Amino acid sequence: MKTALILGHPGHELRVFRFLELHRPVVYVLTDGSGNNGGESRLPSTLKVLQEAGCQAGSVFGRFTDQEIYQVILEKKKETLKSLIEEICTDLQKRGIEQIAGDGCEGYNPTHDLCRYMINIIAERTGLPNYDFLLDGPPHLCSEELKTQALWVGLNEGDFERKLTAAANYPELKFDLEETLKKHGKAPFMVECLRPVKTPAELKTWKTPLPHYETYAQEKIQQGKYQEVISFETHVRPLAESLQVLCVS
Repeated sequence: MKTALILGHPGHELRVFRFLELHRPVVYVLTDGSGNNGGESRLPSTLKVLQEAGCQAGSVFGRFTDQEIYQVILEKKKETLKSLIEEICTDLQKRGIEQIAGDGCEGYNPTHDLCRYMINIIAERTGLPNYDFLLDGPPHLCSEELKTQALWVGLNEGDFERKLTAAANYPELKFDLEETLKKHGKAPFMVECLRPVKTPAELKTWKTPLPHYETYAQEKIQQGKYQEVISFETHVRPLAESLQVLCVS
C-alpha cells in the first residue's frame, strides 16, 4: 500500500527504519528539529536517511522551526495548522496515498502530541487507515486488543545493523541513540510496531501525572531558561479541539 509517514520532528523516522526500507513512504515533517540542536536544522540528516531508504519528502518538510511551532501552540494558531492539514490532505490525495502513520501521543513533547492529533484529523478527513508508533516508550509495546491489527516488522541481525548504522550516522541524535539503548536494551528494537488508531477523534487526557513536557518546562522556568510552560489543559487540548471542529465537524 502507498504509505505516508507524518512526523513532528526530523529523526523520528529512525524508530521505524526497517518500515521505511520496506514501504518507502512519503515522509512529512512539521519542524526542522532545531530546538535541541543549537538552532541548526536536522533536516539534512533526515533527508539522507530517507534517500538511502528509497523514500520521498512530502510537500511539508520542516515547515516550522521548533521555536515557531511552540509559539503556534502557545498562541493556539488554529488557522495556521488548519491550512497545513489541508495542504497535507491535498498532497496525500495527489500521490494516491492509501495509509498513514506517525508519532504516537505519549505526553513527552507537545509537538509530538500535536502531530498525532493532526494525523488523526487528516485520517478522519481522508478516511485512510491510521497507525501510530512510540517515540519515548519501547517500540514493541502494543495492547492485546490491537496486536492482531498492528503492522509488525521484525528485524534480523542485518536489518538491525543497518538501522543502528543509520542512527549512528545521524550526528544530532547519536547521544539519544546511546541513551535509548541503555534504557531499553537491544531486544525491543528488533521489532517495529505500528498500532492502529481506532478512535482518532478522542483526545488523550493527562491528569496525574502531568505530561513530561509540563514538568520539564516547569523545571526550566525555575532555572530561568524558559519563560512560559506549554500546558495540555491550557494550550494543547483547546488547540486540538478547535482543529477538530474547524477541519472535521
